[in-house]
Amino acid sequence: MNIIETTDLSHKQGSKYLLQDINWQVREQEHWVIFGSNGCGKTTLLSTVCGYRAFSQGSIKLFGEKLTKENAVALRSQVGFVSASYLDRCFHNESGFDIVLSAKFGGFGRRSDITDEDVIRARKLLQAFGIAAKGDYPYCMLSQGQKQRVLLARSLIVAPKLLILDEPLNGLDIYARDYFLNTLQQIVAETNVTVIYVTHHAEEIMPFFTKAMLLQNGKVFAQGDINEVFSEETLSRYFKHETKAGWQGDRFYIGIGEELRMDSSIWKGECL
Repeated sequence: MNIIETTDLSHKQGSKYLLQDINWQVREQEHWVIFGSNGCGKTTLLSTVCGYRAFSQGSIKLFGEKLTKENAVALRSQVGFVSASYLDRCFHNESGFDIVLSAKFGGFGRRSDITDEDVIRARKLLQAFGIAAKGDYPYCMLSQGQKQRVLLARSLIVAPKLLILDEPLNGLDIYARDYFLNTLQQIVAETNVTVIYVTHHAEEIMPFFTKAMLLQNGKVFAQGDINEVFSEETLSRYFKHETKAGWQGDRFYIGIGEELRMDSSIWKGECL
């Protein structure tokens, strides 16, 4: 079954396309990396697919059902969504605890029909991510790393069918980064969740990822099997520079030509 299916998906603001003609299918238990530079459309694509953002053209199916304004909240309650770049605009004075609970119903606020089991699970998740002591603090008072941990906990308050992680390691220290990556590998090994992982850091790409998409200026540059998309030939065309790529142990690396450096006369002041 297709978890996600987009057809000619486009999102336009004024005269500028943030997304254009995205045709994409994600099957159940596929694990995707969405890779690209800042501003290429990664967050826009996934917040649109989850029903958080409107789109201008095309269609989206989520879990086989056409996404509409009427069913968006119900459908995204089955999605664990982590995106500080999007959700930082949605939360301000809410406590971390209430933010975690809000995901159970696909919304942004705590509802009255939360159960005791939900409360216990939320507290345990905050504790597991090392932020239990800050759980009742307003979101706006948390550091960026603490906010990210709250959003990670929020994504797991229900057992999601689809886990979308938009640069989930931003703001985390080295311990928290490794803790989350190890937890993610455990989730993949022990559940049937489908993972979509957004990054522009190659070292976050792990062996369980089988599919990849390169985005560039809101368009799909390449998509498909990860070894083909992340081949040196494809990446060299993407970056427009000779690129080396491959696995180092259980981490991927991408290296771009040494000629990519600033003219030293600029920082030495010789051009003044």
